[in-house]
Amino acid sequence: MEGAAGSVNVAEIPPDPPFSKGGAGTLAPITSEESSRVVLPGSFVTTYGIGEGRPLRVDMNETRFTDNGMTISDTKTGLMWEKKTRGDDWRRALHAVNASLTWEEAKEEWIGALNAQKFSGFSDWRLPQIEELLSIVDYRHPKPPAINPVFGLVATAFYWTATPLSFHPGAAWRVFFLDGAVFVDEVNNSNRVRAVRDLA
Repeated sequence: MEGAAGSVNVAEIPPDPPFSKGGAGTLAPITSEESSRVVLPGSFVTTYGIGEGRPLRVDMNETRFTDNGMTISDTKTGLMWEKKTRGDDWRRALHAVNASLTWEEAKEEWIGALNAQKFSGFSDWRLPQIEELLSIVDYRHPKPPAINPVFGLVATAFYWTATPLSFHPGAAWRVFFLDGAVFVDEVNNSNRVRAVRDLA
């Protein structure tokens, strides 16, 4: 994949951060004391340009999620998530699980349509930051997708985050819901989307 003149060639960016146990830039092994937690070391965050390094520890206890019908409330993180419906064209079915959008389409057109509609009575929907999207990945699930079944329909695919690559604005972070791995992609490529908002 060739980058534009003067830009970073995304093909040269490590697309699949190493997730072997131990060392900088890896998912920490889950100990028996932390069997219900996912740990994302701050070293991963800084090494791969996501932003300020800070550990992400989220209790994966199933009782943290409340199914509101078309949304899911997460009492642990204080976030409300969109649930998806069948379909592959967001212009015909706004919550279509298989709809793929470019990063700008997702941030502007799709989020704009959700807020104009006041989905579930709210107009402050947005794309999640990478830490937020990773907070609903459940690495304990033995079969894909790597997410709690309360979320219903989930494409085993890449989902955009709102987090750009810090050293290359032409790329952004995405999460693979097959296994929860983190990748980058050029913003003019298409990926799946899930909206979020703050409960407070």
